[in-house]
This record gives sequence, structure tokens and C-alpha cells, in this order.
Amino acid sequence: MCLCILFYKIAPSFPLLMAANREERYDRPADLPSWLDAPAIFAGAPAIFAGRDREAGGTWQGINPSGLLVALTNRSGGQQDPDRRSRGQFCLDVLRHPSARAAVDWLRDHLAVHSYNPCNLICADVGEAFAVHHDGISTEILSIPPGIHFLTDTDLDDPHHPRISYARDLIKNELSRDWPDLRRTLERTMADHADGISPEASICLHGEIGGTVSSSIIALREADLRGAKFHSAPGAPCIHPYEDISSRATSLH
Repeated sequence: MCLCILFYKIAPSFPLLMAANREERYDRPADLPSWLDAPAIFAGAPAIFAGRDREAGGTWQGINPSGLLVALTNRSGGQQDPDRRSRGQFCLDVLRHPSARAAVDWLRDHLAVHSYNPCNLICADVGEAFAVHHDGISTEILSIPPGIHFLTDTDLDDPHHPRISYARDLIKNELSRDWPDLRRTLERTMADHADGISPEASICLHGEIGGTVSSSIIALREADLRGAKFHSAPGAPCIHPYEDISSRATSLH
């Protein structure tokens, strides 16, 4: 399970901005974001800038040179099949496309004949944004309107999810902030433990075998990576400071 907060066509200077925490087992190794080449089946497709899950080879979030941002969360419910292809590999496939529209057109056809364990995706660029809900059998694709949106292991903007409700309360008054102030607010939000509220509302998780293992804040200004911002925390953001890796994310290799 992960938590994504999307500012779409509403934050000053950046029409596409996402803060995301990745939650995973502590013993599941992963590489920090870097440029990854396209596999042979996507010959000619752009490289992508993303973290890499060493266990299954996929990713949970990334961007490409066309300004496409894709984020994946596992979805609660549905039947889990260990023989199905990795959802993280699917996320990599989606990132090989030049736009959010092209990505969802491809995945709509792909999911008609290939099933994955239940998952959600956000596919977005500065022009369009979509949420994808896949329960392991059927798929729902929703256009995302301008605003602040939240995604974790249920539906987009689920009003009954305690983490979404709490995260919304934390940032509801931040729309007018400039980038430095908004980034600092998001850093605090992604590190929040909902102390005195409820453990179920905690944004940064610390379980016995798993919890928040990394975090990122990505802001895109153009229909490419010009002026993009990419800040990454290599562990739980309550402990590990965010590092500005924008120069790496905006330089092709």
C-alpha cells in the first residue's frame, strides 16, 4: 500500500505535483530513482526516471522525458494470485508512453486480456490526468479534474479512508503557497504520524515487518521535464531528509 497526494492544475507554477509515500516490507530491497532504459519489447520508447524494486524488477512511481508521471498503489480486496505478472512491471510498461492519454489507451486494451493483482494507478501529464482502478478482473478509468486528490488502497478520494481524510485536513489551506512553502508543508505531511488522532490515519507508517520505506515529491511545469522538481527521501521521511535530485531527474542519463 502507498499514499499519493496529487495537486492537479491548482498549485502555483506547477500544474502537476505529487507527493507519495511508498509502503513495503523492510526486507524488500529497492534502488533509488535513476534513469532506466526501455526493454526490448518497447524498442524506441523513452527511458524513464524511477525507483526499481529489486525483487520483482518493477517500479511504484516514475516520470519520463515527455512529462508523464505514473504512480502505482496496491488495492485492497480481490483475489491475489502469486503467478500473475508483477504490478510494478506493469507500471514500467505504462511509463513507456508519450502522454497520459496514450498510456490509458494502451492499458485499457492491455488489461482487457491481461490481469494483475488488484492495483490503482495515476497517469498524469500537464494536459490530462487519469485514475485507474483494477480489481484483478475488471478495470475502471476515471478522468481526474483540477484539484487536490488522494489515492491509497481504495478508490480515488475515498471519503471514508482515515488516511485520506487526515491528509486532506493537513493540506486543505495550502493552495496559495509558493513552491518552497508548499514543498516544506508536503514534507511535514508525508512524515506525519497522526499523533493524538488515530494510528489508522498515520501518513508515515511504522509496522513490525513493513511500513513507509521511501517518499518523493515531484513537480512538473511543462509538457516535458524543463523546470521539473524531484525530491526524494530514501527511507521514512520522519527520519530521512528529502534530497533534491532534480538535476538528475531532468538530465537524460
